[in-house]
Amino acid sequence: MELGEKWAYRARISDPECPLVPAEIIQFGPPKKQKVRVRWLGGDYPGLDEWVAKVRLRVLWEEREAWLRDERLFEAVRAASIGMIHSPEYRAALMAVYRHPVPDGILIGYGRSEGATLRIADLETIARDLGFEPQALLAEPLAFVDRHGEYVAPWPVARRVAERVAQRYADVVLAHVAKEERELQDRVIHGYSFQWDRDHDVYVPPEKCADALRQQQPAFELVREWGGSASTERFNELAALRAEVEGLRKLVEDAATSFENQHLRAEARRLRRALNTRGA
Repeated sequence: MELGEKWAYRARISDPECPLVPAEIIQFGPPKKQKVRVRWLGGDYPGLDEWVAKVRLRVLWEEREAWLRDERLFEAVRAASIGMIHSPEYRAALMAVYRHPVPDGILIGYGRSEGATLRIADLETIARDLGFEPQALLAEPLAFVDRHGEYVAPWPVARRVAERVAQRYADVVLAHVAKEERELQDRVIHGYSFQWDRDHDVYVPPEKCADALRQQQPAFELVREWGGSASTERFNELAALRAEVEGLRKLVEDAATSFENQHLRAEARRLRRALNTRGA
């Protein structure tokens, strides 16, 4: 925002029926207050000054028509998608998409304001990476490209993209699923604590954690299904191999410690050097 700019003000931020009023920025308030003083250029009190919350200044006045178009089209996409936000499919899609090095620039909406919508920053690149035809994605019902060039689509497209990500990046995605599942299983046994604020720790008992595991389990299974049986088997083989290697490393560490306890320090050093060489 700059002094002298003309912005579109909306009193009820999320209400598409609430009209936009032109307002000129004439003064900035303290940063913590997040307020600006504007001069109304229309509405009921043209020419008057007033302090307003920055968040109510939605877009530059000259961009309002494009912004209103995006708002209208997105609301249709959100309305068609929001019913999925508590489903196992939605939780599975989130698990699949938000993993490194899964392609950056794919966003599945979180919460009621975004619904289970899909946004892709660079459609050409992501479509090529995942094996989709960009034009086919653009032709999906309700899909559109907003004024910033971002592709927006409803839940059925989000699910297809998440499933393809799980297939193309199965090793990464399945590793994350296995890690998250192990953590939940451990919490079912021990519970867990987290810091609510600087002075308060909160303990979550095992029975509450069991509810979370039951809720997530269908999503875990669905991601594995998307990843494919061959990928799942390969991941399980790699996980078993890593466990075997870690077991061998522990045996060698224990043997080195045993040598040290018997004052056989040269043998212990030789074992540790060999272990470090193979781990490098």
